[in-house]
Amino acid sequence: MKISDKQPSVLGRYQTPARMGFRLTAASLLAFALSRWVGLTQGYAAVITAIIVTQGSLGASIRAMIDRFVGSLGGAVWGVAMLLVLKPASPTQLGLTLAVTLAPLSLIVAIRPAYRPALITAAILIFAPATEPGPLTSAIHRMLGIALGSGVALAVVLFVLPTRAHGTLLDAAGEALIKMGDLFEFIMKPGDSKRNSDEFQKLHDGIRVRLTAMETASEAAAQERSTHLAGTPDTRLFCRTIRRIYHDLAMIGRATAGSLLDPPALIVESTNTLSMAIADFLHATGYSVQQNKTAPSLARVKAALAEQIAAIEDSRKAGYTRSLATDDISRMFGLEFALEQLERNLADLAEQANDIRDTPQPE
Repeated sequence: MKISDKQPSVLGRYQTPARMGFRLTAASLLAFALSRWVGLTQGYAAVITAIIVTQGSLGASIRAMIDRFVGSLGGAVWGVAMLLVLKPASPTQLGLTLAVTLAPLSLIVAIRPAYRPALITAAILIFAPATEPGPLTSAIHRMLGIALGSGVALAVVLFVLPTRAHGTLLDAAGEALIKMGDLFEFIMKPGDSKRNSDEFQKLHDGIRVRLTAMETASEAAAQERSTHLAGTPDTRLFCRTIRRIYHDLAMIGRATAGSLLDPPALIVESTNTLSMAIADFLHATGYSVQQNKTAPSLARVKAALAEQIAAIEDSRKAGYTRSLATDDISRMFGLEFALEQLERNLADLAEQANDIRDTPQPE
């Protein structure tokens, strides 16, 4: 059984969703209570904003808060301006006002989808019931509700079962590395049918999902650092290195896609040794990243890579390649190049995995 086949307990599997659900509930109820206490006429804006801004990490919440506040403020200002200028008095005029108001905002949203709240705010202001105060007062109350909801969401993310983006990144990166270890074991198996198997596609799909989660968390962590709310290390270079390793594995997968004709025993033996060494290193590094521990040594991997490359060179000098087709020779050269690239990137990974550890900051 692969290391990554070990399933977490039910409690561990649902711990993160349970924390997120609790924070969402707490944020929405607190926003509702505060909006009623201060007497906001648009308390629903506070509750909706609290739900939207409450994200899985502080950095993601800050980004969501900025996007919602900026978008809503722009929509409120533009919507109020159009209402004061056009002053619709009939359904036809109201429709014309809606078109004039939303057309330029829609263009902005098409360029920057994060500002979609501008469209929602403008539309709400235009369709506000006649019983509500004037457009300017309505816009002010809505922005106050958004500000209240944003503040509540940030407070909940900070103090209620807090989660930092750096921890989310470490989890996703660790899972990606563990899956890459499984993938390397798989692509180093002999046979030319493995690329079309369900397991091959499942491994790639799982890695891509985790790489996306890792890079999203890296952006959120950068947002946290920019606001000085977290002193975690910069992880952008670390993420790029993991992405490069994935590309190396894709190259190696293409180079090993077919079966060589009667490969020498040296190549078979060194391939098995290399497969275990790199898979074990990726598995161990993935778990060390998740557990915030020191990365494993690369010595065994370097020895196995040197043995593999030497075996390819010795086989070529012994005349083995003379009996191979041109495509097989190209794959052997491609495999040698990809392994050399992989060695450099794994060395970078081993160094950077220690650099991005979330160690306590000095007082």
